[in-house]
Amino acid sequence: MARKDIEMVEFEYDGMQFEAVKSELESYETNKQLAMGGTAFYMAVDRLFAGRDVEYSKKIGGSFNAMTALVNAAFAANSKAKN
Repeated sequence: MARKDIEMVEFEYDGMQFEAVKSELESYETNKQLAMGGTAFYMAVDRLFAGRDVEYSKKIGGSFNAMTALVNAAFAANSKAKN
């Protein structure tokens, strides 16, 4: 699990619970790296899920498309939490 001093956004995806780092969801650098794709995308996803990206990927089937959907679900949960 993440450290206590890091605010996490908890969300459900495909019937399972996940967490994402709130500050990474709101970070310009992270968003830029996600948009850039390639190696930058994977670095951003690692930070976004506090180093649990490989674990999460395995939980949802291991495909790039599934991981992209999980990232989008994290952003949606953060947006919903703000409202």
